[in-house]
Amino acid sequence: MTALAARGLSAGYGQLQVLRGVGLDVDRGQVVTIIGPNGAGKSTLMATLAGACRAWAGQVTLGADDVTQASCARRMRRGLGWVPEGRNVFAQLSVRDNLYLSCYMAGHKREFGDLEAQVLDEFPVLARKHRTTAGALSGGEQQILALARVLVRRPAVTLLDEPTTGLAPAIVGVLAAAVARRAGQGMAWVITEQNIGWLADLTTSVQVMLGGQIVGTGGRPLLRDRAALQELYFGAGHRRQQ
Repeated sequence: MTALAARGLSAGYGQLQVLRGVGLDVDRGQVVTIIGPNGAGKSTLMATLAGACRAWAGQVTLGADDVTQASCARRMRRGLGWVPEGRNVFAQLSVRDNLYLSCYMAGHKREFGDLEAQVLDEFPVLARKHRTTAGALSGGEQQILALARVLVRRPAVTLLDEPTTGLAPAIVGVLAAAVARRAGQGMAWVITEQNIGWLADLTTSVQVMLGGQIVGTGGRPLLRDRAALQELYFGAGHRRQQ
C-alpha cells in the first residue's frame, strides 16, 4: 500500500525553481533514502512534501488523500511527520512538554500517557531527562527529542532531513534503531542524508537527486557501490576526467 506519493512535483522560492517534475512512491514499511550533493533540491523536496513549501505544480498524496493544497498542520493530522534539518525543539520547554505539545497539536492529547510511555521506552535518555528543559540537552539528545516529538504522534510517514549532521556514532545508532523498529511496524520513511553509511542496512530504495530532479534509482546495494554513485552524480564525463 502506498503511504506517500508525489507526481510531477515542481516548487521553488520566489522566481527560483528548485524542483522539476519530481516523482516519488513510498510504501508502508519502506525506508526511501534520497541522496545527492548540496543544492540538489533534497531539503526543498522534503519541505514541499511536508507542506512548508508550496507546490507550483504536481500532486502529493498521503494514502488515498490528495494533500497538495493542505497546510503542514493538516498533513500532520493526516499522518505525516517531518523532522527538518537542525535541532527542531522548543528549548525553553521540558522534554515532557515538548512531547505533550506535539500530541496536542495532532489531536492526540487524550492518548498522551500511552504515547509518551512508548517513546520514553524507545529512548531511555529522554526518560532520564524527562523534566529537563530541551535547551539543556546535548545536541545529540536534542536530535533524539526532535524525532521523538514526531514519533509520539504515531505518523504513517516520517520525513527525516539530514538527521545525523554533527552527531556522535552512538546517537546515530539510536536513530538507526528507531528507524528500523518503526519500519518493521509499518511506518514509511523518507530520509535525505549525506552520511549514508548508517542507512546501508536499512534502506529499501535509493533515489539520487541532481538539479531538482530524480536522476537515478537503486536498491540497498547502491549505497555501497561508489562507482555507481559516481556515475549517477557525475555521468560519463567523470570517468573521462580520471
